[in-house]
Amino acid sequence: MKAPAAENARIKRMYVEVSMQCDLLKDALKKVTRPCDREELAKQAVLKKQASIRLTCATFGISETCYRYERRLSEENDEIVAWLHYLTRKHKRWGFALCFFHLRNVCGFGWNHKRVYPIYKREDYTGAFDSRSNATSIPEPKIAEYTSCHQRAQGINGSRHPRKPYQSDKKRR
Repeated sequence: MKAPAAENARIKRMYVEVSMQCDLLKDALKKVTRPCDREELAKQAVLKKQASIRLTCATFGISETCYRYERRLSEENDEIVAWLHYLTRKHKRWGFALCFFHLRNVCGFGWNHKRVYPIYKREDYTGAFDSRSNATSIPEPKIAEYTSCHQRAQGINGSRHPRKPYQSDKKRR
C-alpha cells in the first residue's frame, strides 16, 4: 500500500514543478528576454513566487553560478572613470591605447585592459572633447597615497622598479 502513496506524492510534486515552470514562462514570454535579463527575471521569480532557485534557473536557462554572481568592484571603477576623464580632457588626441598605457606604465596602476576598455566605451570618451580650451586647468584625480601620477609611478622608494642586475653586471668566474 505504501508504494502507490509514494508514487502519487512523487507525481504530485512533478505536477507542481511543471505548473510552476509554465507560470514563470508565461510571465517571461510577455517580455523580450536577452541573456542578461534572464538573471533578473529568475531573481524576481524567486522573490515574488517563492520558487526554488534550481527550478527558476532551469526554467530560464541560466546556471546557478550566474544567478548568485555579484559584482563588487564599483569603487575601483569610479577611480578608473575619474582617471580616464582626466586623461581624455587633458590629452584630447589620445585614444584608448595611449590612455591605458599611461595609466599602466606612468601611473603604475595594475588594471587589465579588459577591465578598462568597457568603461572607456561606456563613458564614450572617443572624440567627446573637441575643443582645446581649458586643457591645463583640469584637476588631477585625488589618490590617497600619492599626490600626482608621476609620484605614484616613482613609488615610496623613489624608483618604479627595483633594479635587477643584468648578465653583464654580474662578475663572471
